[in-house]
Amino acid sequence: MLILLMAAGIAAQILAERRPPMERTRRRLGIAALATLAAVPVVALGALSFTERGAGGTISDRVADLTGRDVTTPENRPSRLTETASVRSIYWERAADVWKAHPVGGAGAGAFAEAQLRFRMKPAQGKHAHGYMHQTLADLGLVGLAVSLAALVAWLLAVRNTLALRRGRIASGREWSAERTALTALTLVAVVFGLHSALDWTWFVPAVAITGLFAAGWVAGRGPLGAPATQGAVPPLEAVDPARPSGRKLQRRVAGALALAALAVLAVLAVAQPWRAQQKGEEALRLS
Repeated sequence: MLILLMAAGIAAQILAERRPPMERTRRRLGIAALATLAAVPVVALGALSFTERGAGGTISDRVADLTGRDVTTPENRPSRLTETASVRSIYWERAADVWKAHPVGGAGAGAFAEAQLRFRMKPAQGKHAHGYMHQTLADLGLVGLAVSLAALVAWLLAVRNTLALRRGRIASGREWSAERTALTALTLVAVVFGLHSALDWTWFVPAVAITGLFAAGWVAGRGPLGAPATQGAVPPLEAVDPARPSGRKLQRRVAGALALAALAVLAVLAVAQPWRAQQKGEEALRLS
């Protein structure tokens, strides 16, 4: 499925570049997409109304599964995508207990896994609080939460400066250049990463965290659109013409690149060994 979606996206991009649709066609496609998105909850509510419990009863039952503490931990199977049962409320309650015991500075960075044990009343066990705010309060207390909020405010101000957002004013169609559209997409990537991290331990997954942080950093460091390079904006690629190294300079750079690649391989091995040991340990526990 992923390969098909990627192929469809590449084909659509090539077609759009070779035969770009007219503005009227793009507007119609946008309206159709928004209408389809708005119809999804209506169709979902209509389908729920024909269930045995009705729309209200089904939603109430699913909310109880999501927030209840007397539920079993869902197994990591494909069917989990359609399940609403969750034990997050248990982890969040433990994180709140840890924070109450250490309100200012928290229990220590990454200490939730051990600090929660004294408050464990249910068999569910997790290494993370499954929520950035809960994990931050438990590990770093009010100090850590204040630092995180300060970083969030600084990033929002930088995004406002980059995208030239003004109160009560929406950019017209002529102002939506290709770069502005791309920067907006990167901003939304960072926003989705932050929102998802509020409900899960997404920021602990390196690939996801690096993507979200890279997008956030790129938008914040871009500088205002249309500003010259002296004001902090990145110069366009066509304005950059670096000299191609040769001779000893090229040899030194090749040696540096090889050394960096070797360091990356060593780092991967250093990370892989503890992971393999943990996998073997969990396998031994299952066999016992």
